[in-house]
Amino acid sequence: MKTITYQPKKEQDLDDKFVNLYGSRYVGLLSRFQQIMQPNQFIGASLPLLLWLDDEHRNVLNKRYRIMIFGRETNNWNSPNITTYNFNISSSDDITDQVNAIQDIYNAYCYFNDSTKSRFTKNGPMLFENTFRELIPNESACFIWNNICKIGRGNVGTGHACGLAPYTIHKAEQEQFDVVPSEIEIIRPNIVVFLTGSQGDSFIKEKFPNAEFISMPGNSFVDRVSLPEQESVKYAYRVNMHPSARIASLREKLENVYRFIIGDFMDNI
Repeated sequence: MKTITYQPKKEQDLDDKFVNLYGSRYVGLLSRFQQIMQPNQFIGASLPLLLWLDDEHRNVLNKRYRIMIFGRETNNWNSPNITTYNFNISSSDDITDQVNAIQDIYNAYCYFNDSTKSRFTKNGPMLFENTFRELIPNESACFIWNNICKIGRGNVGTGHACGLAPYTIHKAEQEQFDVVPSEIEIIRPNIVVFLTGSQGDSFIKEKFPNAEFISMPGNSFVDRVSLPEQESVKYAYRVNMHPSARIASLREKLENVYRFIIGDFMDNI
């Protein structure tokens, strides 16, 4: 792969900031993935989860409640327009085009047809927002879905397109594409909810080394999370129940957990 220097675009809105953030890291990620994947056909990686804000979400900084909801990693994250990584890039414009194509996946999934939404999305970010709107109607709020691991397992011959990425892929992400703290600096959420379960704590600590998990009286399914480096985050929580879990009355239990969380911060923002 050619050595390319990304040329940042003029930043006119938050989406331009995201494009420059991702573009500045993408060449390093491609270079490392080419070294890992091309010699070994059984190692793959999903495309990264790259945030994109539609017109409604682009004014997030003006909202009273700016809520970022994290899952763990993506599943089956591609589209007919871009199915995997393209190592044949030759210019900064090629980088921008790939970043935009991957952002289009996020745009289509988050802001359009609800029939394509996964069990996680319906029981996670969507249910959380619906519960919030029920408890605090007509309030100024914006909800952004993200993942603590930007890259999951890829579909390479074996059919495994869900779950955590192989160690070498995850290590490459950490070294070349550690963008979550910068995403938080751009969005400036004042509330963060990790729907990652305790199994995701190590990944939270990778992104935020000084994070601490604190038990909350009154609900064994929720821990408060201290994120001292994140100045904008006033309240953070980790839910110990996965929105895709196969347990009885899952949606009802999750709604009760979300009500507990919302009740904790609603009068203090």
